[in-house]
Amino acid sequence: MKELFEFAFSPVNLIPTILLLFVSLYWIVVLFGMLDMGTIDLDVDTDVDVDVDLDVDLNADIDADVDADVHAEADTDIDHGGEVHAGGPGVVMQSLIFFNVGKVPLLILLSFIAIPFWVMALVMNYYLKTDSFGFSLLLAIPEFILSLFFAKIFTEPIAKVFKNMDEEFGKGLDYMGKTAYARFDIEENKDGQIEIDIKSTTNVLTARSISGTIKKGEQVLIIDHNKKEGYYLVEPFNI
Repeated sequence: MKELFEFAFSPVNLIPTILLLFVSLYWIVVLFGMLDMGTIDLDVDTDVDVDVDLDVDLNADIDADVDADVHAEADTDIDHGGEVHAGGPGVVMQSLIFFNVGKVPLLILLSFIAIPFWVMALVMNYYLKTDSFGFSLLLAIPEFILSLFFAKIFTEPIAKVFKNMDEEFGKGLDYMGKTAYARFDIEENKDGQIEIDIKSTTNVLTARSISGTIKKGEQVLIIDHNKKEGYYLVEPFNI
């Protein structure tokens, strides 16, 4: 046991151990009622816009005289205008949704990431006899990615439980015609999220736009519900 403790706190295992300790301490604080499970939440929005405007004006005027007197004139005018406007949070947002961010409390998700991450790090560093912090960081990258997929698998049933709880809580509520706010950018063909306050409780709903991209923080109007796919259709709401 002493050897395990010393190995866990060795430099090569320090990062996964710190993550596991953070999650463990947070669980203790939550169990004692000092904090709520949802106190720490993740709100990520990546908005990089790329808009490239290229204007090329090429004018060439060549004047030749058959008497071997050749006069050539070339006038080239190239004008560049670049403005970056790159397209929305689609990939990042879909990745977060895929790994159940927003579907289960972040504490639960971190727990299912930290435990396999810590176990894999200790096992790999032990059998590879890793003594370099830099090499352990390289190993940590695939270990962490694999832990994300472990967390995805183990939190799927939990995500369904929370979804059923949300549906039960919101049973009988008609969101149609109500206004909400975009939690992330909302697009027509990709799932986004909106926040709506009902009975002093903020509900997060999956939504798609019917009129182009709606930016994070903008007010929207809920106009329809796709029950089969489980998302609401919204449009910008401007008074």
